[in-house]
Formats: sequence, structure tokens, C-alpha cells
Amino acid sequence: MDMTTEIPYLEVNQQLNHAVPRGKAYFSTGATITTITPKALQDILSIQAQFILDIPHAKCMVGFEVYNTNKILEVPNEAMAFACRGPQSNVIINVSWLAEDMDKVDLGAVREKVKEIIGAIQGDQVKVEPSYGNYGTFPSAQ
Repeated sequence: MDMTTEIPYLEVNQQLNHAVPRGKAYFSTGATITTITPKALQDILSIQAQFILDIPHAKCMVGFEVYNTNKILEVPNEAMAFACRGPQSNVIINVSWLAEDMDKVDLGAVREKVKEIIGAIQGDQVKVEPSYGNYGTFPSAQ
């Protein structure tokens, strides 16, 4: 039996609210990489250490997808549902802070630190993806 139905936008947009605590603000962005060097990792750690000093009310996480893309690329693109595969893997950068600290966190400074992190990931190999903010990015979004 086909039970497909339209779902109102507001209901769809709220489906993951249970996984995202109210009262937090998030800034997320990503990049793609083909290789990561020990120097780049050390630079990222240094930038994050400075991030903690410069923006102490925010937390920054950098997550790497680490796998051998050669195995995936053995299957032709036209044989897969996702046809934009290549030799790259993904990096996510997520910054969060509490809504009560909103006036203590400068979003411009967060963006600049994130740009530094992306730059450390071998700048010529990185493609910056568009950012997405939701769930309390602004005080009125609660």
C-alpha cells in the first residue's frame, strides 16, 4: 500500500529537533580534500588552540572522513546513485555555543577562524562548501 503523502515544510524542518538541543547556536561548513599531511594536522591543532583562547565561549570540531577512495572509484559513476564521486573525501567543521553566550561570540571571528582551518587543509586541494546555520543561530530562532 502506498502511504506517500506531502509533509508540511515546518514539520519536515522540525524532524531533527530532538537531536539538536535548544539553546545552542551552530555554524557548520565543510570542505573536500584529496590528501591530508601531518603538517596540515599540526596547523589545524594550532589554529584550534588559538581558537579556544580567542573565542572561549565556542567549541570547534573538525571531523575528517578517512577512507581509501580508490576502492569506491572501482565502481563506475553511472552504476551508482551518487554520480559525483571522485578522489576526494570530506571534512566537516562545526562550531557551537550556548545561546546565553550569543553576545560573547563574534560570528565574524568564528568565520575567520574556520577559514584559517580550511586554509591549513592544503589550500590548493580544498573546495569550500557553502555554510549552513540553523537551530539558534540568532536569538530569535529559538
